Amino acid sequence: MVTQKFIELTSPDIWEKTMEAVCVHVANGGSIIDLCKLWGIRWGDLNWWLNVDKDRQKKYIEALTAQTEWSIQRILTELRSLAYEDVIGAFNPDHSLKPLSEWPEELRRKIEGIEVEEDITNRSITRKVKFAPKLRALELMMKNLNMLTERTMNLHGTTDDKEFRDEFFGIKK
Repeated sequence: MVTQKFIELTSPDIWEKTMEAVCVHVANGGSIIDLCKLWGIRWGDLNWWLNVDKDRQKKYIEALTAQTEWSIQRILTELRSLAYEDVIGAFNPDHSLKPLSEWPEELRRKIEGIEVEEDITNRSITRKVKFAPKLRALELMMKNLNMLTERTMNLHGTTDDKEFRDEFFGIKK
């Protein structure tokens, strides 16, 4: 049995607004699971409603396609942040470590681990901060841009490497 809230959201007078809300949410990285929780409706009901009508199904699939592109861009943005963010924002002018709450968000996302100790007054003292490896982020970005292939990783003068260098630098045979 469908809920009253679902009936309200999918009634003919507002179903287009509901469909738009679903598509915008999904295209921007959200899920219909999140929407169902937010709206207090069952996932199966909303999923059925999205797929029972061909036009709604097409719009939903377009939103899922946009979500994939959003995810790719989000991952690349995160990789750029890991690769290029300067850690100076973690320090005071006297080179002491700032409290984490004062760090820029992008810098906090680079944290891979933190070692914290408590002093005799039960005050937490950060002893060590480990950041995500910058070289690994650069490597992943280079792979995404096809800059790092078997041919470019082993430039030791083999015929294959020479062909790659000639192609890369635009040298014509």
